[in-house]
Amino acid sequence: MAAGIGALSGCASAPSGTGSGGSGGPGTLPPSGSPALVPGAVLHAWLGCPATIGVLVLQRLAVQLEHPYTVVVARCDSGAGSPPSAVFVVAGGGSAARVVQTLVPSSQELQVSALISTTDGIEISAAGYSRSDVPRCCPDRTVTLAWRKAGDTLVALP
Repeated sequence: MAAGIGALSGCASAPSGTGSGGSGGPGTLPPSGSPALVPGAVLHAWLGCPATIGVLVLQRLAVQLEHPYTVVVARCDSGAGSPPSAVFVVAGGGSAARVVQTLVPSSQELQVSALISTTDGIEISAAGYSRSDVPRCCPDRTVTLAWRKAGDTLVALP
């Protein structure tokens, strides 16, 4: 079902809240098929990171719905522990970037390891916890979540 994994990893951390990169000036869209630059400052409030902690963009993937979007996997950039990831759909790039959909909120306590483009949407692979008493250092279950394209949005598959 997977069509492939894009060049997703290796995004730099942004302790100052400026995010990680791509090319193009503020508000510009990348070349067709390239994921847009999404500054960490755009994701900071959505993640609920403390003011003194930046955002780490882990993976990003260009998705063409009715408009071009970037799906972003991000987390608070803590120096220790295993902070949960969140997955967002972002419109635009640079200072004009804005979150238009949350696919996985950080409150689900998942650590996303892969963001995959499929023929009709996207999938993620993640590690999580089966119970509240499982130490947060050591996820004990894996999950695969999928969304399909539906107009100008991504809809979760059961």
